Amino acid sequence: MKKIYLGLMRINNMSQSEANDFLDNAITLGYNSFDLADIYGNRKCEELFGNFLETKKDLREKLFIQTKCGIDSENKNYNSSKHYIINHVKESLRLLKTTYIDSLLIHRPDILVDYQEIKEAFTYLFETGMVKSFGVSNMSPLQIEALEKYTGFKLKYNQVQFSLIHNYLVTEGIFFNMAKENYTLGLIDYARIKNIELQAWSVVQNSNWECFIDNPKYIKLNQKLDSLANKYGTTKSVIAVAWILKHPANIIPIVGTTKIERLKEYKKALNIDLTRNEYYDLIKATDITLP
Repeated sequence: MKKIYLGLMRINNMSQSEANDFLDNAITLGYNSFDLADIYGNRKCEELFGNFLETKKDLREKLFIQTKCGIDSENKNYNSSKHYIINHVKESLRLLKTTYIDSLLIHRPDILVDYQEIKEAFTYLFETGMVKSFGVSNMSPLQIEALEKYTGFKLKYNQVQFSLIHNYLVTEGIFFNMAKENYTLGLIDYARIKNIELQAWSVVQNSNWECFIDNPKYIKLNQKLDSLANKYGTTKSVIAVAWILKHPANIIPIVGTTKIERLKEYKKALNIDLTRNEYYDLIKATDITLP
């Protein structure tokens, strides 16, 4: 089933009152899955969401709350040790003012990963009811295989950068056995085989997190987006999200806007079914030549 997550990385610049109004309106629009991380706004985003949730306790069971840990912003490295994970989850629960997290993702691969420590952390968090399910972010198929093998836990989610410009997830397969760098190691096919939900971040940005909508670097793509936006009576950003939703792997876009009007627009992407030709035309408009 098609759905869109609301990413809350940018709400740290809001006052509590502004955040409450924004979240209230988002839920009214039908957004019920929220993506956070301990490093977002130096935990301010979790705190704002938690304060909102405290005034809406009847909503908790209707919401899917996901957070991430593993990026040690203080020391500027990665940390997936047992005590680090457990302590950060406990702090997330305190700030979110909830007794459990629906999904916990390990934010980045840790070079010094110790599978036994992650197993012990996951076991403790799951058995105490603090975390309902686990996943990863920015990880390869082999990294997921190793984590599942040595922790004994099913990893249900993998959050990765994916957009019309940062499109390697879907385009690398058509260049197999050709002189082109392998970026994702077959991740999209692996996710479909293993029933892993892929979540897309930076859905309207290029590989360097620069927005490609109305960007003069991407004239051909914007012309095609504009044409389809006119056809479907919507905006170019919505078409870019509809392109992600079109793939049968059921990739979930995470939209990070703090504008209610844009949230209203993004909902339209759920009802736009691009044709096969339109899907491929958008890929070709990024200057990819099919072999």
